[in-house]
Amino acid sequence: DFGPFTLVDTPGHLPSVMESGMDQASVIVFLIDASSGLQAEDRELYETIKKLKKPTIITVNKVDTLKGGEAGDQFATEVAVLLSAVGVIPISGKTGANVAEELIPAIIEASPEAALAIGRELPTFRRQAAQKIIRNATLLTLTAGLEPIPFIDIPIILGVQARLVLKLAALYGESMDDSDARKHARELIAAMVGGLGMRYVAEQVAKLVPFGGDFVAGAIAAASTWSMGEVSLEYYQGGKQIKPGRIRQLYLDFYHRFRHENKIEEFRREIVKDTPGPTVLPEPHEKVLEEGMA
Repeated sequence: DFGPFTLVDTPGHLPSVMESGMDQASVIVFLIDASSGLQAEDRELYETIKKLKKPTIITVNKVDTLKGGEAGDQFATEVAVLLSAVGVIPISGKTGANVAEELIPAIIEASPEAALAIGRELPTFRRQAAQKIIRNATLLTLTAGLEPIPFIDIPIILGVQARLVLKLAALYGESMDDSDARKHARELIAAMVGGLGMRYVAEQVAKLVPFGGDFVAGAIAAASTWSMGEVSLEYYQGGKQIKPGRIRQLYLDFYHRFRHENKIEEFRREIVKDTPGPTVLPEPHEKVLEEGMA
C-alpha cells in the first residue's frame, strides 16, 4: 500500500490477488509500460477490467524513456486507438510528468471515494476532492428530489446531506470517533438547518405542480445540498472558525449563487435528458430571509 493507493503488479501477482485488488478498488488505474509497448497480456487484462464496470483510468508510464518530445502523447494516442479507449494519460513515475497535473485530478474526478482518500493524504488536492464529493451528493439529491410523490425523498436527502458534511469533515482530518469533531459537525449542520426547513416545504409543494413541478423540487434539493457542501468546505478549510451567523449568511449566498448562475443546468445535463420544465430556482420569501430561516 502507498498511502491511498494499493499497487498490484500484474502479471507478477497471482490471479486471485489481482482480482481481489481490483474488486476492492474505488477506481482502477491501469498502468502500461511505455518502454515495453502494449503487450498481449495488457489487452487481456484490460478486457478483464472492463467487465468489472468500475471507473478506470488508463495511463502509459515511463514516457521519459521514449525518444522525442511528443513521443509520450503519440504512444498514448496509439494505445487509446488499440484499446478503443478514451483519454489515455502519458506519465512518468520517474520525473513526475503529468502525475499531479493530469493523473491525480482524473482519479479524483472518477470516484468520490477516491477523492476522499486522496484529499486526506494529499492536502494540495483537498479543495478539488471536496468539489467532487459535493458534486456527487448534489447529483444524488437532485435525483431524489425528482421523485414526484411528496415526502418520499426527504429521508434520502437528509441522509445524503448529513453524510456530505461528515465526509468533508473527514477530508480535513476530522475523526468522527472524537467527541469534539462530532460537536463541530453538529454545530455546523444546526447552523444551516433553519435554512433547510423552508426549502423542504417549498420542494414538497413544488411536487404538486402538474407539469415541471418535480424538476423544480429536484432543483431546490440540489441547490440546498450544493450550498451545504460549499459552506462546509469553507468551514473546515478555514479551521472551523466561522460563527453560526456567518454560516447562515454563507448558506444564503451560495444558494443565490446556485440560482443566479443557473448551475442546475450543469447537473441536469448529467442525469436528466430531455425533461421539460423550468430550470430557474425560486427566490426565498422575503420574510424568510429577514428571519434568517432561508
